[in-house]
Amino acid sequence: MKHRSIIVSFYIFLLSLDSINPQIYCFEEKKFFFQNYINDSEFIAHKIFWSIDNYFLILDKEIGSVYKFNSSYNRNKKIKNYNISEKFGKIVGIVSNSSGTKIIDQSNNQIFILDNDLNLLSIDILDLEIYPNVAAIDLWGKINLYSKRLNGIFLYEKDIESRALINFDQIPKFGNCVLDIEISTNGSIGVLDCDGRVYIFNMFGKFQYSYSLSIKNPRFILPYKDNWLVFQENGIGLNINNRTNVYLPETKLKLRDITIRENKIAALYDSYILVSKIDD
Repeated sequence: MKHRSIIVSFYIFLLSLDSINPQIYCFEEKKFFFQNYINDSEFIAHKIFWSIDNYFLILDKEIGSVYKFNSSYNRNKKIKNYNISEKFGKIVGIVSNSSGTKIIDQSNNQIFILDNDLNLLSIDILDLEIYPNVAAIDLWGKINLYSKRLNGIFLYEKDIESRALINFDQIPKFGNCVLDIEISTNGSIGVLDCDGRVYIFNMFGKFQYSYSLSIKNPRFILPYKDNWLVFQENGIGLNINNRTNVYLPETKLKLRDITIRENKIAALYDSYILVSKIDD
């Protein structure tokens, strides 16, 4: 009887540990190796965007090259790509929706506008000197551009709005550095700053709450259901709403970028994309 009580106490102890530090894992579904799609030995993947039509857009920001492909392609089938031939500076992001693809050029304060076949349509030099550092797009096609120079987020659709959607000078304790921005399906804006703190705003730019993270050196933020996930470069993450630890299949390789669609995460590494399903 004494032994049984010890065993029961041990299981209660394990359950209490799990409730204090719950964990969820992501399980691998597919891998896309660049050598099967991209015949360019000098290609380096920096940014990934998972478009609504289930295409991956991969950006090499050093040479201004973007590739578009999906899982139906094989090494013998031609993929779409575009190389910026005009003068460009520091490329900081790529976004896409049904109207096309946009590449954000920070140092020239401009946006390259492409159609869905990656044909260049125009180059829009922004009227406001924001020199954007980070970009994210919402479901309505508006691009949120963070400007370190003006310490705010500005909206761009067909042109740039002169008034900041979010003025970080008015947010208590906020500094002047943003690592990542993402927008949820309900329009909420998640901002990860360089001090490891998350700030959440509604779609109108009104501050909701902030959260100091318990993981070191967070780099990426993702919306997930009604929650927000934050990941380190090693693929270890945290659900900030319920403090659940999240683990990608690869935790020994450095993440270059990461994106999410519903309950699937696409993680960008040096030579491949890993698509995983969240098991919660």
